[in-house]
Amino acid sequence: GREDDGRLWVVAADLGATGARALAERLADAVAAVPPLRGAPVSVSIGLAASPADGADRDELTARADESLYAARAAGVPIA
Repeated sequence: GREDDGRLWVVAADLGATGARALAERLADAVAAVPPLRGAPVSVSIGLAASPADGADRDELTARADESLYAARAAGVPIA
C-alpha cells in the first residue's frame, strides 16, 4: 500500500521474522540496483515488524515497523 509520497507498506502473510527480513533484503537489493535518478543515488530505509513477536494488531505492528524504519535511517543502513 501507499501511505504518501515516498512511504510504502508491504504486508506479507505467513513469512515470520526470518522471511520478512529476507524479503526486505531482496527489496533493498533491488533499490540499490536502480541507477541514479537525476544524478542522485536512490536509497531505501525499511522497517520490519512480524506478528506475533512484534505485536498482535495493526497499531502495535505499525509502531514497531516505524521504530525499525527510523533506526535504519539513523544508522544509515537500509534495514535495521
